[in-house]
Amino acid sequence: MFVFVLVAHTKKLICSQRGGIWIYDPELGNVEKIRWTDGDFKTLYVLSIDEDKQGNLWCGSYKGLVRYNPHKKTETYYTNEKFKFEGVIAIYPMGDSLFFLGSNNGLWKFDIKNRWLPKF
Repeated sequence: MFVFVLVAHTKKLICSQRGGIWIYDPELGNVEKIRWTDGDFKTLYVLSIDEDKQGNLWCGSYKGLVRYNPHKKTETYYTNEKFKFEGVIAIYPMGDSLFFLGSNNGLWKFDIKNRWLPKF
């Protein structure tokens, strides 16, 4: 399973992989392979990818979300501890901290500060 996203302002192509992502930079002609370090996410497929206004890449999986900061080369993991969705298959940023997440079992609202919010 592959998901491709072209980041318009950087012209970089992001491709999903099992347990991480690849970032292709056409200006430099190189590919950077990012592997998740968290044990719960290492073996999961990336189902969706989007970028927020700060340039962070958000990657959805069956376990939750990974925020990858390409500037700092850091990962932050947001696991679904309270609600049981069936995979984050779509991510739509609504501002600095609010996202809508599409899953196989509904539409969810996610706030970075308050974590998971109820399903619609």
